[in-house]
Amino acid sequence: MPAVAFVDAMETGIVAEWSQYLQAQPRTDRKNETRDAAQLGSDSMASLRDAAGVAEDVLTLAPARIAWSGRSDGVDLPAIRVPVSAVAAWWVCGGKEFKAPAGFGIGVGAFIPIGD
Repeated sequence: MPAVAFVDAMETGIVAEWSQYLQAQPRTDRKNETRDAAQLGSDSMASLRDAAGVAEDVLTLAPARIAWSGRSDGVDLPAIRVPVSAVAAWWVCGGKEFKAPAGFGIGVGAFIPIGD
């Protein structure tokens, strides 16, 4: 997925967040704000949009789900970008989903950089 698709996906989310923020402000403050949520979102993403054309080895995943290590929860995101050099594992064929066993568990792990 091209970088511009990442920017588009994130801009949609940031516009929604700006809209919620503006709605939570007192009415007098909202009247003084000359930009709407769409303009604020576009302004917020301008530097990313400018950089979207730069070639780099990055994967754009949309939509994306990040699971917190050692926990059963996480966050759903419109998109994420991951440098190819940060990928620690690849697979080609399909996999089978598994569920963590019920009950108490503990795990220990470490991230060890490889390569450059």
